[in-house]
Formats: sequence, C-alpha cells, structure tokens
Amino acid sequence: IPTGKVNEKFIRRQLYSEWTDSISKEKKLFEVINEINELFEKKFSARLFLDLSEGDSQLESAFIIPTNNSTTVYQNFLMQLCKITIERINTKFISKKIPKKELQDEQGKTYGSRIQLKILLIKLGFKTADKLDEVLSKIYNSRNKLAGHKASLQEYNKIWGRDKDFKVDFISDAKSLINDLVNALIELAEEVKQKNGCIQ
Repeated sequence: IPTGKVNEKFIRRQLYSEWTDSISKEKKLFEVINEINELFEKKFSARLFLDLSEGDSQLESAFIIPTNNSTTVYQNFLMQLCKITIERINTKFISKKIPKKELQDEQGKTYGSRIQLKILLIKLGFKTADKLDEVLSKIYNSRNKLAGHKASLQEYNKIWGRDKDFKVDFISDAKSLINDLVNALIELAEEVKQKNGCIQ
C-alpha cells in the first residue's frame, strides 16, 4: 500500500483545474538564499552563503520535502537541509567582520558556523538574528539526534519540546522546518534591504 499523501497542488491542478503558485517552499528556500547573497554582495562585497560544493550542486533541483513517513528519507532530508544552509555559511567573511575573540567561547574554542552567523547578524543590528538561529539550531540538532549520531527518536522529540514517546510525523516536521526557515530568511532579506549604517 502506498504511503504518504498526494501533494495538495497536484490535486488542485490536476483534479480541479485550478491555478496555483508554482514556486514550492523548497524552491523558495534557494530563491531567498540567492537574494540574501546578492544583497550582501552589494553591501559587503561578499556572500553570506557559499556556493554548494560540486558534489552537492544537484541539491538545488533534487531537494524536496519527504513524501512518506520513512525515517531514512527524513534523515536524508535533514542532512541535505544542513548542507544547503549551515554548512554553506561564509565563516571567512564573518571572521573579517568580527574580532576573533568574539567568535570564541570562554575556553578559546571557535564557535561553529551557526553561532558565528548569529553573532554577525546581531553585530550588524538585524532583529531576525535570534529567529533565524532558533530555526537553524532546530535543524542542526534534529540532524544530530536523528541522522548525525546514533538515531534516537526520544532525543529528537526533546528538541521539538514533545513527550519522548510522541509518534512523529516526519512529513509535517519537514514542512514546519522549511516554512519557519524560509520565513526567517525572508525577514532577513527585508532587513538587509532596509538597513542603513551597517558595519562596512
């Protein structure tokens, strides 16, 4: 028996002959990342997100929200989402804008790229910094608890603030992550457009 659901846009287009927005949330993610990169290049002569590696370049056309509730499919989704976002953060650019000490913890260890991004955005005065970091943190920690290390649904549910034995719907979780991420990135793009007097 097939698992998963039929895409709502497919139903509306094919069964009801309705016009629908052709831009999926997955495509919107790449679109808004590209927009942010263009805005940062104009303002700082550097991109905020690096290009995908040659081995991952196919993600722009292949990345999709899971269509079934398979743990393996969702694990792959999380790993790809990290590659598209957190692993592309331009830490070389950040290190040119932020003093080295501010990018280190109390033991002198350099923060990971996600926290570096948050520090940069706060320093530049972007109010979206906390909201974006909250989403990226959820993505990163979900990947670690479910795909990066020994998979644990109990630990994964903790990240989402649920009971440890909650029955997970990976399709809904994937949609939630993409929606929150795209919305936060759109807000960042709008702030970059409107912001004056940033660090040069």
